[in-house]
Amino acid sequence: MGTRETLFERADVRDEDVDDIVALAARLQDEARDAADEPTAEEVQAVARELDIAPEYVDQAIAKVAAQKEAEAASRAREAQEAGERRQLLLRGAGVTGALGALGLLGLLGLAVAADSRMDTARGVRDQAERSLVVVLDRQASLAPQLVGLAGGDGAELASLASDLRGAGDLDARMAASDALGAAMATSLGRLPPAADPATTQSRLELQYEVTGTANRITTERRRFEEADAAYAATRQGLGASIALGLGLHP
Repeated sequence: MGTRETLFERADVRDEDVDDIVALAARLQDEARDAADEPTAEEVQAVARELDIAPEYVDQAIAKVAAQKEAEAASRAREAQEAGERRQLLLRGAGVTGALGALGLLGLLGLAVAADSRMDTARGVRDQAERSLVVVLDRQASLAPQLVGLAGGDGAELASLASDLRGAGDLDARMAASDALGAAMATSLGRLPPAADPATTQSRLELQYEVTGTANRITTERRRFEEADAAYAATRQGLGASIALGLGLHP
């Protein structure tokens, strides 16, 4: 049974976390092997097909994903608490103004609080979409050189581009590095000589499925992030949002 199937059967792992865990476990295993020695073709095949990842790396990945989820939940709770405290201070301040002024101020504060809530929700969706996109980009960086090497090409020439992708400072830089890595990978695969036997043909076909699947996943996650980013930007428009931003209710 493959790693993915095994994870789906584990009670301590949520189904929506399986892809993140598999990608992270594969990366941890890759890094450990890189530090010790170059992987064999059989080991690379196992990573490329997401089969038989060593249990210790799967456990590490599960622990890291769980820790990340807990940290994100704690961060959201702190942000919600701080926002609530700021709102309470503003509402108490409004209570000392004149009656008519207080009514007008409370109305504006109501708009600001509602806008802040919408922005918080949209930002959470945007941040989750960004994390999902980063996971698939990291997976591309881990697999691309190995897939080319397994197919008989020179995976070493892609290692530098994969390193650029991992080390990119922001999402725009990551996407640019991903596009460069994808183009170089296609070029490297295009240079391969014709397959000498049916086994090589089948192996290359399976690798092409992996390459196509990774590219499709990146396209999908990139589109989701762009939609979520645009939706978040839209919530930052309007009178209520302007007041919330001006008062510091929302960063």
